[in-house]
Amino acid sequence: ATVLGATGGGWVKLDDLDGSVKITSGGGNVEVGRLGADFSLTTGGGDVHVKNVAGQARVNIGGGRVYIGSAKGASIQTGAGNIEVRECSGDLGASSGGGNLILGDVSGAVLAGTTGGSVHVDSAKGRVQVSTGGGSVELFNLSQGAQVETGAGGITAEFVGKRGGFADSSLHTAAGDVIVYLPKDLPVTVHASSDMATGHGIVSEFSGLRITKEGSNFAPRSMYAEGALNGGGPVLKVRTIIGQIDFRQSR
Repeated sequence: ATVLGATGGGWVKLDDLDGSVKITSGGGNVEVGRLGADFSLTTGGGDVHVKNVAGQARVNIGGGRVYIGSAKGASIQTGAGNIEVRECSGDLGASSGGGNLILGDVSGAVLAGTTGGSVHVDSAKGRVQVSTGGGSVELFNLSQGAQVETGAGGITAEFVGKRGGFADSSLHTAAGDVIVYLPKDLPVTVHASSDMATGHGIVSEFSGLRITKEGSNFAPRSMYAEGALNGGGPVLKVRTIIGQIDFRQSR
């Protein structure tokens, strides 16, 4: 049966429930074991720990940490605190007013944003969109494209999509190095720039990229990379205002 619960403040514990569950709380920690259907939680504050939700998980808290072991799909919002999701068999949305986002294997799309903190994704089969006010971004095993924006921090993006699966992508950081892994046979058109290049500026394991630079040894250099790899395809834009860009072949 459906379970509806409400408390003005206090802890909530749920386990072995087959129907959908909807909880409203003024504040307090929430501990969840196994749920067989959709789960909805709204609370003013407190930490949330969820082991398994067989349906959709919707969590909205005023402030606190959120952990979800597995869910069919998830939408998570916290005013401040880390969010960790180990496995999601559908689309995943995660938003924090200030905290790190640690996301595991996602079978659908990823929409992740934090006003200040790092973002990590183990794998994603759908499109990925990430924004952070300041923090590093690490994205691995991406089957499709990615849109990434960070105010300050390095970006690592590993694309493993095959021909026809990759989509237009953009990786942008105001200050930090960018490392991009691409399959050696992926058709992609690359536009990359570093306004004030550091280190080696732009380096590449792909011979099809044409790298140029502007400026002298006595002033900040601007560097650019252009190329149509494997005949060209969807566009990959990479930009750092201050930093180095490194294109590597996926192993």
